[in-house]
Parts: sequence; structure tokens; C-alpha cells
Amino acid sequence: FVLTLEKDFADAFEKVCGKISSGIVASFMRGVLRKQLNYRALNWRGSGIDYRYLIELLELVEKKRITLKVAEKLLVLMLDEKKSLKQLPVYEEFVGIEKERAVEHAVMKAIQENQGAVKDFKKGEKKAFHFLAGKVMQLTKGKADPTVVQKLLIKYLKNE
Repeated sequence: FVLTLEKDFADAFEKVCGKISSGIVASFMRGVLRKQLNYRALNWRGSGIDYRYLIELLELVEKKRITLKVAEKLLVLMLDEKKSLKQLPVYEEFVGIEKERAVEHAVMKAIQENQGAVKDFKKGEKKAFHFLAGKVMQLTKGKADPTVVQKLLIKYLKNE
């Protein structure tokens, strides 16, 4: 119902679904996008967002280069500044952190600074792993993909 409430919104949905998984598009447009439009008392046409901007944004989500949380932050900036994703001054900062090297650096730092948790993890305490993952997310300001964080933590903790 939310997707068909406004013809322009429904048309944008159809166009974006042509390029991105319909599940991701439906969830994002029905939830995050609609919430942000409602908050600003905007309809799709008045938002200044082109469907191609959504394709750019959701492509990053689909490829797991950014999380949904980061996608929402970027959407807010796109709506407020009426710019495409790549025109945003913070684009590289948000998308760049998802590169595995930046996350890898944060994982190594979290391990180095929390040796007590590393020892607890080696004793079999699962809470210690979650604590370390939380530290990595803190270091990356919540921008890292949790799956990548877990993969890298396991890799480095085995060598510790």
C-alpha cells in the first residue's frame, strides 16, 4: 500500500527494481525512504531525489559495501542537500570505510587494545567476541559491515 500511495513513488519503485533486488528496494522505500519523506512533509516529486540516486545508494547496500544504517544517513544528506550520492562531500568518507583494509586496521587495533577480551575469547567466552566486534564498530563509527568485521576478527584471533 505504501508503495502505491503516490504514482511517482510507485514509478520510481519499478525503475529501481529493474536494477536492484526487489526485496531490498521494497524494504528501503517502504521503511527508510517513506519515513524520511514523511518527516520532511515531502512527497516523492518534491523530494529532489531521482530514482537513479536510489539505484546508486541501494547498489552499495546490495553489494554489502555499506550497511542499511549508513544508507539511511546518506539518504538524509541527499534529501537535505538535494544532491546525488556522489555529489555529497562525505561520500568517500562513508563508502571508503567499507573497504576491507580500513576495517582490517580497526580489527587489529581492537585486538591490540583489548587483550583481556582476547584471552577470554580463547577460553571460549562468546561475549568476548561480541565485545571485540563492538569495539571495531565503535572504531569505524558504525560504518563497517558486521559480516566483514566478524570474518576479520575470526581470522586475526586464530593467529593471536
